[in-house]
Amino acid sequence: MGTNIIPGSVSDILQTVQETRKHYRRVESDPDLDDAFHKSGQALRFVDEALQYLKSVPNRDLLSSESKNSLKACGEKARVSMRVFQAVAEGSATSRFRSYKDAVKNEREKVECLLIEMMTNLCSSIPEEQPGSHFIASDAANQFNNLGSGTQNNNPGNGNQFPGAIFNGSLHFGKCSPQHEG
Repeated sequence: MGTNIIPGSVSDILQTVQETRKHYRRVESDPDLDDAFHKSGQALRFVDEALQYLKSVPNRDLLSSESKNSLKACGEKARVSMRVFQAVAEGSATSRFRSYKDAVKNEREKVECLLIEMMTNLCSSIPEEQPGSHFIASDAANQFNNLGSGTQNNNPGNGNQFPGAIFNGSLHFGKCSPQHEG
């Protein structure tokens, strides 16, 4: 792992999951490994996607302590999962199922349980979106927000404004000319 990545951080966990996926790809066509192993290897994609989403969440460094604990637990499960998949991938083609059984015995966790726990931890760590719209202006400039419900006409100048008006004829602004008075 890179030295600039904090253990337990989203980037660290994502890197671990991506490495685990590489190990699974080496054995994904092995018919001797059971269906639960293969379904778990395929489910790593969803963990990867959830982590990608979490990585894009603004202010994720402001997660609650409960969310951070869930993320830490996810990272621990990801590392165990990587060791199991790595052991299987590095085993000989004729004894991969035996390699899996040995790895499960050493780690005391089956990959299907690890994946379920990882997804549960991720679901607990992803902040819930608050209902409604949120707009933030960081300066004194104009801010125009349209929630998609109709036309928005922005005229920040000091001229005349006639939103939605339809004019059927000539229109003059300013002082009345003598011919139009009275």
